[in-house]
Amino acid sequence: MIFDVVDKLNTLEEMPFRYPVYQEEPWKSRGIRQIFAGSYCGFYFVKENIVKIIRILYGGMDLNNALNETKFDDFD
Repeated sequence: MIFDVVDKLNTLEEMPFRYPVYQEEPWKSRGIRQIFAGSYCGFYFVKENIVKIIRILYGGMDLNNALNETKFDDFD
């Protein structure tokens, strides 16, 4: 369920770099990380020791397309 990914995202206060960087550009070069739980995927980045959650998406979606619709400037 979506709550599983939310629970995992809530644990990022400790060791926020433990999940991998998303391997598609331009998100890879921005350090966007992904976390999977069940059928859902959360995307986040770490800036100045602060975790910023960007999106939580259903894993069956076109993740690249959904991330393309995200305004990253809002998260800087």
